[in-house]
Amino acid sequence: MNLSSLFKVLSRHRMVVIPVALLSLIACVAVVFVSGKTYRASAAVVLLNPPALPEVTPENPTVPPEFQNPYARFGDLSVIVDILVKVLGSEEVGSRLKANGLDGTFEIAANRDFYRGPIVDVATEATSEEQAKQNAQLVIDEMQSQLTDLQSQQGTDPTYFIKPLVIVAPDHATRVLSGTLRILIVVIGLGVIATLGSALVADALDRRRERLAVEGADGFDEDDDA
Repeated sequence: MNLSSLFKVLSRHRMVVIPVALLSLIACVAVVFVSGKTYRASAAVVLLNPPALPEVTPENPTVPPEFQNPYARFGDLSVIVDILVKVLGSEEVGSRLKANGLDGTFEIAANRDFYRGPIVDVATEATSEEQAKQNAQLVIDEMQSQLTDLQSQQGTDPTYFIKPLVIVAPDHATRVLSGTLRILIVVIGLGVIATLGSALVADALDRRRERLAVEGADGFDEDDDA
């Protein structure tokens, strides 16, 4: 069946197709209005290099060990960013965030689109605007805590810590249709299938009735001949 014949079938059985299509449309509208609202808040944090180490002089021939930050030796803050992303994505940290009040989902992303740098992107979703913003702040606070812990464990003096700076605060949250859109796509697909299916079934039943009518007429003709 080509596209032209399909349109002819739909037109011929519009009394069946139109109600099914309307029901599908109503289902789509219901999905949009009934589905729970989802809000998304975004933020960005940049990591700053620690101060330069004091110069070695005859009076100070060595740099104290506590001034030397092992994480600064990489010479590339994107490495620290990758470490933080892995730590924050762990199940342990996720559980702690939920215990601290995170209600919804969060994403940590960095070094994307062929860009490697010192910036960490944070995105959170929740059922209210305020909760989404609160979630983002919780994740930022946890990131700062983890970065501090990583460096403290190495015995580094806080003066020589790599420090985070919030460059995009989670002051706003916008409504998104991420989950609703997925459901809507499924409903639309099912509606299209139901609409086409109803037309094809109606056409098949019409053809069957026509065939039975022809067979019945032929039977009557044979009886009359007899």
